[in-house]
Amino acid sequence: MTTKSQIKINKIRMHSGLTVKEIAQRMDLTVQQIYKYLDDEKSCKLSTAEKLERATNGISHQFFMYPVPTALQFLPKK
Repeated sequence: MTTKSQIKINKIRMHSGLTVKEIAQRMDLTVQQIYKYLDDEKSCKLSTAEKLERATNGISHQFFMYPVPTALQFLPKK
């Protein structure tokens, strides 16, 4: 069964081509911290969401602030 957090991770990989490990390296954080920020039960701070936007090549910070399915509307259009 796919969790909502896994949906977010898959969408990030599809749109940015980055793994969670690569995002963590870009942000100088641990993989566990990134998973915490992507947890769909919580929302991250605006400042963290903006850093995630920069680290993921422009996936909107709003994607990181909202749970699935709302977050999906903030993905880049293909």
